[in-house]
This record gives sequence, structure tokens and C-alpha cells, in this order.
Amino acid sequence: MKLKPLAPGFGLEATGVDLARRLSKTAFAKLERAFFQGQVLVIRDQKLSAAAFAAFARRWGRPSPT
Repeated sequence: MKLKPLAPGFGLEATGVDLARRLSKTAFAKLERAFFQGQVLVIRDQKLSAAAFAAFARRWGRPSPT
């Protein structure tokens, strides 16, 4: 996984990540740190089923519809 800035001081893009596969705790922790560091995290071109998307979302916390 590689992280690159989207803009100076704001936002990161993660490449080399396939969210359709369960991420290891280490890989998820890296994504989580990147999100808090950059305030925005972009992970492009993912092909997830609804179930896979929900499973990934639950790793961030309990989903809350708004």
C-alpha cells in the first residue's frame, strides 16, 4: 500500500489496496492512521459487494444512517 498527498497538507490517496479482500489488522491500522493524518482518505476503483462494503465500514465503527 502506498499513500500520496492529494493537496499540500490535506487529503491522502491510498493505492495498492483491494478492499474486497479482508485487510490485515496492520494494513487497516495504516489506513486508519492515514485517514486521521490527512483528514480525507481516497481509495479509488474498488469493486465491493454490499456485504463487503458493510464489513469494511464496520471496521471503522458502528454504521449510523443519517
